[in-house]
Amino acid sequence: MCFDFLLVRELTLLRILSQTLTNEITKNITSIGSYAFAYCTALTDISIPSNVTSIGIAAFDRTPWYMSLPDGIIYVGSVLYYHRGDLPDDVVVRDGTKTIGYYAFDDCRNVTSITIPNSVTSIGQYAFVNCTNIKKIICESETPPYLDPFCYLNSSDIKIIVYSEAAFEA
Repeated sequence: MCFDFLLVRELTLLRILSQTLTNEITKNITSIGSYAFAYCTALTDISIPSNVTSIGIAAFDRTPWYMSLPDGIIYVGSVLYYHRGDLPDDVVVRDGTKTIGYYAFDDCRNVTSITIPNSVTSIGQYAFVNCTNIKKIICESETPPYLDPFCYLNSSDIKIIVYSEAAFEA
């Protein structure tokens, strides 16, 4: 059952940038709601424009597209959406990522450090929930991204390192 888009069940390919949508509509799409396409059994592929910077919880849960992905970090457009399976101890977020989504690293107990590129502007709710072994977050920007108050950086042992251009000037 699809919660927000019941007709999507009949689609085999979702192309938000397709010719069926005008550029005017597409450029106004900035978020995909929670459970929007969850359980859509015919959703086998997606293409999301880079202006989408927010994807809700379980937006693509249990779709054939999601279920066919290999273990690792899942990117949807410019959003670090979620992960499948175990991640390496040291995670480097892909450059060009704008948002780290809700529950992105949920239950990644083996992750000890995360490097966040300067392209990331926000980190969503519960992004680090149950990440009990994170000790270091390296932010490659002088201005750290917006951290949702409920992103769950709840350990006093975590070191957040923020790059500063001034530190590299002679």
